[in-house]
Amino acid sequence: MSHRSVTFFVPDLLGLVRELKHLPEGDIPELKNLQRFLSRAEKKPVNIHDWHAGLAWLFQLEKLPAAALSHKLVTGSIEQDVFYICADPVYIQPDLTSAVLLAHEELDLSQDDARELAVTINTHFLEESWSLEVLTPHRWVLKLPQQAAITTTPVAQLVQQPIGDKLPQGRDSHYWQRIQNEIQMLLFAHPLNQKREAQGQPPVSSLWLWGEGNLTEKATADWQSITGTGELLDALANWSGCDRRAMSINDRLVIDGPVNRILLASDEFVPAIQHHDLYAWIRALEQFENNWISVLLELLATGELDSIVLLAGKDMQFSLDRKMFRRWWRRTKPITEVFIDGFRSRSTHPA
Repeated sequence: MSHRSVTFFVPDLLGLVRELKHLPEGDIPELKNLQRFLSRAEKKPVNIHDWHAGLAWLFQLEKLPAAALSHKLVTGSIEQDVFYICADPVYIQPDLTSAVLLAHEELDLSQDDARELAVTINTHFLEESWSLEVLTPHRWVLKLPQQAAITTTPVAQLVQQPIGDKLPQGRDSHYWQRIQNEIQMLLFAHPLNQKREAQGQPPVSSLWLWGEGNLTEKATADWQSITGTGELLDALANWSGCDRRAMSINDRLVIDGPVNRILLASDEFVPAIQHHDLYAWIRALEQFENNWISVLLELLATGELDSIVLLAGKDMQFSLDRKMFRRWWRRTKPITEVFIDGFRSRSTHPA
């Protein structure tokens, strides 16, 4: 009989654990299932820092080529002699000391509006070797005939954040920063932006470059099913050819069928961490406790699952199999204590 395992990747699951110590006792959530899981599991450090890096690691990629993945998802194909970079429309507001990326999908662009802006940009840069393509109103990609020697930061990590030194870095960074500056000037004077501002809507002030990279025709990771929410999971499932189930931590988890290697993934804790919203993070924890971890422990207890691996952020991995789960003599520790133990483990046994 094949080994039936679940890996679930939830970055920032433990992101605000230490803040719980400062709350009134009545505001601290009961997390019996999660605490039991963390207390009985084996802990080890892994080199996973965030959502995008974790997805790349899980699919055996050096970095996540989000642009190529999105292009394949939307158009059904990628060109092997083309290098893709996401160039998403954003609103960046300068202030006295820096600039803050205030909106991405919050711009609420229509497809027609997106194409109108892209036509202006493509026309202006007609003599450049690259072209801009609109996949969806908020996901645009640059198509280049050769690789760009830059490293970038995903736009999702920067919404409502200062962009600081997050502009493209690397050998080709000066060229791309110059192109971004020219695009900003084009957009500033565009009639569509003037119309949006007159209507009280934020303008499209820049394009944010990220998600560069090449994509092989076939995935090497052997996930049979991906459960979670978001376009990136859609794109990874599409590329790897595995089953896909769209499900939030607000939904009761369902695992059925003859699937042996299941990936569950949720970035639903990330916004709460970005905004340092403790109570939003607690609400997400309670949904995760009630709808996901409780179901998984029940399946482990009844023998319908053989093992569970949790990638919880903070570079920590927790692994639990049926034998470990029966270790009833292990004291169930408060989540704050489990977090501290995990952090010590990471610092004394580097990956």
